[in-house]
Amino acid sequence: LLAPGGDSNAAPNVANNSWGGPSDQAKFMEDIRILHQAGIITVFSAGNGGPAKGSIQSPGSYPQTIAVGASDQMDQPAWFSSRGPSPLTDEVKPLLLAPGTQILSALPGSAYGPLNGTSMAAPHVSGVVALLLATDPGLTLEQVREVLTNTAVPIAASHPNNSSGWGRLDAYGAVLSLLPHGRLLGSLSQGADPAAEVFISVSGADGFEITGRSDKQGRYAFSLPPGTYDILFSAFGLQEKRVRGVIIKEGENSVVDQSLQQLPQGQISGRISSSSGQPLRAGIQIRDTPQNVKTGQDGRFSFSFAAGSYELAVQANGYHSRRLPVDIAANKETVIDLVLKEGPAIL
Repeated sequence: LLAPGGDSNAAPNVANNSWGGPSDQAKFMEDIRILHQAGIITVFSAGNGGPAKGSIQSPGSYPQTIAVGASDQMDQPAWFSSRGPSPLTDEVKPLLLAPGTQILSALPGSAYGPLNGTSMAAPHVSGVVALLLATDPGLTLEQVREVLTNTAVPIAASHPNNSSGWGRLDAYGAVLSLLPHGRLLGSLSQGADPAAEVFISVSGADGFEITGRSDKQGRYAFSLPPGTYDILFSAFGLQEKRVRGVIIKEGENSVVDQSLQQLPQGQISGRISSSSGQPLRAGIQIRDTPQNVKTGQDGRFSFSFAAGSYELAVQANGYHSRRLPVDIAANKETVIDLVLKEGPAIL
C-alpha cells in the first residue's frame, strides 16, 4: 500500500479493510502506525461477534483506526455487530455505524445478492472518506475522524458508546460540513398540535433533492448549499402544501413554519362477528394507509378518516380474513357490519 508497484505516488488515500482477527492481537499495530504516518487512512470492519462486550476485532481495536459497526433497517446497531471497548486500550469502539444488513453485494460467479456483516458497513465509510478528501485533499486523519463523528446521526441516548459509537454515518452531512452551507428549519402544526412525521421534500436547481420528516414535536431541519429552494410538505390525511423560492444563505438560518390543514373527514363504524353472531376481537386495516384499529369486546369499531375510496382488510385469530372496498364520504358515517367465517383448526 505504501508504494504499489514500487511507486509511492500511487499510494491510496484511504484503505478499506473488511477483515479482522482476535480483539487483543497487536500483530499489525506497527503496520497501521506506518500507514497512518504515510497519510493513508485505514477503515476496518468492527467484526461480527456482537452483541458481546469487548468483541471488537483487531485491527479495528487499535488506536486511531476507524472501526465501523453495522446498523440495521431500524437504524439501530445490528445484533451481530461487534461491541467495544478495545481490550488493548479501553478506547470506545466502534467509531460509528454504517448500513450492514441486507446490503446488495458482489457474490462469486458474477452475481449479486444481499449480505449481512460489518464487512458490508465499512466500505460505506471508506467511500465517504474518499468524498471528504476529494472535497478537501488536505484533511488529516484526525480531521476526518472529527468530521465523521460530528456529523454522525445519534441513535442512542448518550454517545459515544460501545455499541454505536458516535452514531450512524451521514454521507451528505459529512461532505456538506466542508462546504458553504446554511440551514433550513421550522415547525409544523395541525391546529394546536404539532404535525409529526410529515414528509418534507426540498428541491433546488439541477435536479437537487433532499427529503426528510418532521419529528414528534413537528420540528425539521436541513443543511443546504446556498441557493433557492422549493419545499413540499405532505402527510396522509393532510392537505399538501408547497412553499416556493426559499433562499438559503451561507452561515444563516432560514425559518419556514407552516400550519397544515386536515382533509375532509368521514366516520366509519361497524361490528365484526362470527357466523353464529358472536362478537369478535378483530384487527382492521385500511390498506396502503397508516390506519390500524382493533374492535372492542363487543366487536364494534368507530373512527374518523380522510374521505376517499379504500380497501378494508379485516382479520381475527381462527377466522378467514376478508377484504372489501369502502367509500368514506366527507361529514358522513359509513357503517360496515362484517361476518367472518371460522377457519379450519390445524393441530
